[in-house]
Amino acid sequence: MGPSPEYILDVASNHVNAMSIPGLSLLVARGDDVLATGVGVLGFSRGPAQRDSIFRIATTTTGRSATN
Repeated sequence: MGPSPEYILDVASNHVNAMSIPGLSLLVARGDDVLATGVGVLGFSRGPAQRDSIFRIATTTTGRSATN
């Protein structure tokens, strides 16, 4: 059956509260059950995360290079 929507929201909230991440948008669907919400904030002085928030992201696994 899988974890309940409440459990998933609790895990996401714990990551935000532990300062692992500032915020997130969450969408989980199973059959006709849908959980869509925001948790935390978008970033410094940017307001709360919502279900339709757009986040600025960057990869941490790709090497960066500079040119002169």
